[in-house]
Amino acid sequence: MISITKIKRKSLGYRVLDYIKFFIYCEKRRVFCKGYRRLKATRMKGHINQKDYVKSLREIYNDVIELELDYFDIRYLRL
Repeated sequence: MISITKIKRKSLGYRVLDYIKFFIYCEKRRVFCKGYRRLKATRMKGHINQKDYVKSLREIYNDVIELELDYFDIRYLRL
């Protein structure tokens, strides 16, 4: 028979891993937000043209989508 303490320890371990994964997700998300703000400021200063801005913006957008799919694990919903 499995004791209650083993179940609690096991579920606590899962929760800790979930928090760690969520923390990593938040850190990566923050990096993408900083990249977006930096890109936007560079565009406003006129250091890059519209074409490069849109290209870089699309790359950030695609990376964020991949991050969301990895964290929320909804790859099976893709076509």
